Amino acid sequence: MPKSRTSYTSRSGFMDDRWVAALRLGGLTLCLCLASGAAAQTPADAATEAGSLVDEIPEWIGPLAPVDTAERAAREFARRHPYVDDVFDLGEHLSFSVRYGPIRAGQATMTIRGIEVIDGDSCYHVVTTAGSNDFFSTFFHVRDRVESFMDMATLLPRRFEKHLQEGGYASTEIVHFDHGNQIAVYQGFAGEADEIVELWPSCHDILSAFYAVRTRDFDPGEAFFLDSHTSKRNYPLKVIAHRRERVDVPAGAFDCLVVEPVLRTPGLFKHEGELRIWLTDDRRKIPVQMKSALPIGSISVVLLEVAGRTDWVPQR
Repeated sequence: MPKSRTSYTSRSGFMDDRWVAALRLGGLTLCLCLASGAAAQTPADAATEAGSLVDEIPEWIGPLAPVDTAERAAREFARRHPYVDDVFDLGEHLSFSVRYGPIRAGQATMTIRGIEVIDGDSCYHVVTTAGSNDFFSTFFHVRDRVESFMDMATLLPRRFEKHLQEGGYASTEIVHFDHGNQIAVYQGFAGEADEIVELWPSCHDILSAFYAVRTRDFDPGEAFFLDSHTSKRNYPLKVIAHRRERVDVPAGAFDCLVVEPVLRTPGLFKHEGELRIWLTDDRRKIPVQMKSALPIGSISVVLLEVAGRTDWVPQR
């Protein structure tokens, strides 16, 4: 039985936890106009005119209705994440080559597997894998799988799983996210009790944060913030869009936006280890290349192939 709920930063470099540690006028104009008009009147005239305006306002704008909290939240989500329909193409399967310095160390995948119901809510099921090739496995064997079940209405995680096999180390972690009560429940194994930790509002896991970034609209020079949770801790995450750049990878040549997730957290992947990600400069924002300069060496991930997308034309 693998060890349970052990905090760990993946040595594969592809699914590192840096993603964790690492995402409001017309009434004002009307008020200004009414205020300026009232200032030019005598007190008596103003009172008479104000009474007639109040009587007529319902005819202009209709009856007032209370603000629906759920509708407001849905509109705010749509404003922040305009490209959800473009990014979440069910069946999307991205294949990558993972390189440690000049050495081809292995391969990785990112897959939007489908939709599953978690606690009564429909969720996107996203799975990533990373594995060392035969040559690198003679030095260090890696077989990692990370899964996230993201609420389709908010992209917030409802369930997160991390299964690691790296060298002689093995670990399984399963986390249930209860955003209503702002708690994360770490599932116990082999008779162990579940562990409950505090969760910041609207916290992402390491995968849901990445896909939430893909659904955003941003340009070079812009930055935005997301809160994230991993290994029983909450972290603020800042995402910076640096520049546009064209890159060549095995899957083809792409115009990209270069982004950097920045966080301050102890451990192997703290801020001194820079991570840059190249996303296609379109509404899909497919990851094309990732590079991380670490104290122990550099790791790069390059796109090999895109499959399962109805809107994808292979690049030459």
